[in-house]
Amino acid sequence: MKNFDAFISGTKELARQKQVVWSTPTDASGDIALAYRWAMGAMAGARRQEPYFSSSSPDESALHHLNSVRAARGLPAVQRKAAGSDWCDLMKAVIIEQIYIRTNGPGQAHRHVLMLRLLAADAEDTPPWDLDPGTVRRSYNAALTKGLSGKDALDFKTTIRLYFDRRDLADLPALERHCVAFAGIGSEVMELRRLSQNNHHSRLAILSRLGDRRSAEKLPDRDSYARIVDIVFMMQPQNFSDRIRFCAIKKMIILGLRSEEVLGAPADCLAWRDYFDADGTAAGTKGGVSREHAFRFFAAKQPTQEESTDGKVLFETSQSVPQRFQGGCRGYGGGNARADGSGPQTHPAPISHGTAASGVLRN
Repeated sequence: MKNFDAFISGTKELARQKQVVWSTPTDASGDIALAYRWAMGAMAGARRQEPYFSSSSPDESALHHLNSVRAARGLPAVQRKAAGSDWCDLMKAVIIEQIYIRTNGPGQAHRHVLMLRLLAADAEDTPPWDLDPGTVRRSYNAALTKGLSGKDALDFKTTIRLYFDRRDLADLPALERHCVAFAGIGSEVMELRRLSQNNHHSRLAILSRLGDRRSAEKLPDRDSYARIVDIVFMMQPQNFSDRIRFCAIKKMIILGLRSEEVLGAPADCLAWRDYFDADGTAAGTKGGVSREHAFRFFAAKQPTQEESTDGKVLFETSQSVPQRFQGGCRGYGGGNARADGSGPQTHPAPISHGTAASGVLRN
């Protein structure tokens, strides 16, 4: 309970500093009064105010799945009602911590709150620090049966791990190990979900062939890929929205970047860069690269020692444009970067369209 109180008091003070009203009056069913609902999007600095922290109880679908799990275990159904004050404080503390400390997006904070609402419904009058393995397992199975993808169950495990195990908010340790499916519930779903997870951080996942891809099921098949390439490179967009989509997809295909990295690139994102060794000789004469076309952008999820990579922090960086798309670009941003790191560092400057190849990136 000591860790729980410290977590609540710390986030409550941060909420006060951020001018977030902590009080959230609710009705009997758990719905928060309209004037007191937290606009998590606005809190995170997003353009849209959604999602809202609008209720402390699970939605009808989640409650239905929870009661199905309880019925199978011989337990009475729970009704939709307001969560206890301690559970409400925990939900608000998680929102504050996710948005203002971890600097995560509002959607991620909302997912944690949804899992806590489900957990609080099954816990009923039990406070968070007295959470027991039975409640964890029943709630996990309700999340497991709620969706076909298994995403809810994985989100539930993450919430338990981050807040009850790592922060020791509950008296019992290692509650995540109780996130186990009951016999006949969702085992196939979780196996498919496990196989679809992005495992590119795994040191043991060594590909056996050059053509293999990690999480290949997330990628389009060869015919679909050829079709999208044909559409964006050969067809004329019908309207302005199509043109934006075509241009973004072209860059994603050529550079292999995320959609938000392409769409958030600065206007002066392209420039030529020349490279020299310490003696001023072009690097190409000694087996290196003398000149490259660079694309500057703001990268997401970059591993650093100082900052968390699971937030929305972006890092300015650049990437070489594949050689076949570099030719014919006129204009030069000036400034030379040397191979040994000395000399002025170039910053990409605007260039003209040049050939169709450069226009793919510029347009």
